[in-house]
Amino acid sequence: MKIILLLLTAFFYNTDGLYAQNMSIDTFKWLAGKWKYAGRERYEAWKVAADGNSLTAQTYRIKDGDTTIVEKISIEKREGIFYYVADVPQNNKPVAYKITQADKSGFSCENTAHDFPTHIKYTITSDGKAEAVISGGGRDIKFQLELQR
Repeated sequence: MKIILLLLTAFFYNTDGLYAQNMSIDTFKWLAGKWKYAGRERYEAWKVAADGNSLTAQTYRIKDGDTTIVEKISIEKREGIFYYVADVPQNNKPVAYKITQADKSGFSCENTAHDFPTHIKYTITSDGKAEAVISGGGRDIKFQLELQR
């Protein structure tokens, strides 16, 4: 009985390896397209890479007719694990967040060594709408996104 309990505990406590093996890039393809931030002239434009093995995005804003790229993002697999990689001007190098959960309704990722955010979560809220939450250090910032058709 103790062995079964120990095995169940280990399975539920550390599912990263099993989960990562079962995940595919298809899990994230719902992101493909241009998403507009609610109430702002800010967008995330996602596309599936030509090889089909990753997704890339640019976050940009439009102000007074000028477009400014504010972030480059990718979702990519490294050594069997998926990462959300954010490249912003204020960081010296891109920051990789390990994707810890993903399914047809969204995904979560984390990098607790980063200052802010330490956690990022995208959730599909309805057809053509999603919510992105960046958090860490007791702060949560939510963004509502709508797919542009």
